Amino acid sequence: MIRKLFALSILSLLTGCASISYITETYNESKLVEVAMPDDTYRIFDNPKISKIMVTSSLGSALGQGLGKGLTLGAAETIPPRPKFQAAAEKFLADDGRKNCKIKDGYLLISPQFEFIYDCGKKK
Repeated sequence: MIRKLFALSILSLLTGCASISYITETYNESKLVEVAMPDDTYRIFDNPKISKIMVTSSLGSALGQGLGKGLTLGAAETIPPRPKFQAAAEKFLADDGRKNCKIKDGYLLISPQFEFIYDCGKKK
């Protein structure tokens, strides 16, 4: 059982290496903004130059989600569904004065971090 947990941990780390590099390169100049939602306080990293936002659970929630997944050997899905992360991204954009911006696409980068591509219309 311990070997299986160790193997799953190593596999998770290996599959995340490329994503971690991408996240670092894409969001290294972004400041952290916290957005309070009914279910959690999400952490937002915005890169307006390329119209992308990364949304992640609060640190406490992320730790609990990781622990829950580990205790079930990955059988339980412990992260909230994508729409909750997207709602936090949309709230961030609205709070930042960009109510006209719309989320065009979104996907999981590394659990529990989602990336969303947004469009604010024509740039002047």
